[in-house]
Amino acid sequence: ITYASLMGAKVINCSWGGSGGSQVEQDLINAVTQQGSLVVCAAGNDASSGAFFPAGYVNVLSVAATTSTDSKASYSNYGIGVDVAAPGSSVLSTWYSNTYVLLDGTSMASPNTAGVAALVKSANPSFTALQVGERVRVTADNINSINPSYADQLGKGRVNALRALTENP
Repeated sequence: ITYASLMGAKVINCSWGGSGGSQVEQDLINAVTQQGSLVVCAAGNDASSGAFFPAGYVNVLSVAATTSTDSKASYSNYGIGVDVAAPGSSVLSTWYSNTYVLLDGTSMASPNTAGVAALVKSANPSFTALQVGERVRVTADNINSINPSYADQLGKGRVNALRALTENP
């Protein structure tokens, strides 16, 4: 994360994580955020509302996974610490041996969101890292009605690239 930020990355995707965080890691997130890098993290695949790091740190855009119908993916973590959701089920991705596979996970949803954040930063180069994250967050489509058991636990909703680029809430 530090290396990416030092090399000028404005959006950093973290499709990994686990339980247990530390002040050292929070300090690292804070430092790269101050340097202008938005850190976007997978919320985890434990179907849990428990803490998951680095997604659980302050100044991170935490991403849950949805299906193609905007339902919470069965495996996706959720909770008040989640900022947004994005498609994470049956996502076509590259794979070793020079091929493609369909994958599931918040590790698929997080890069989707990081891509939207990169578009926002590209269109708004003067935005700080937190302004980019907030634009992605507040322009997400509310999916509470589709997920009544998880209302307000999938962040502001499913990311929407068009709204993030064209609306100024």
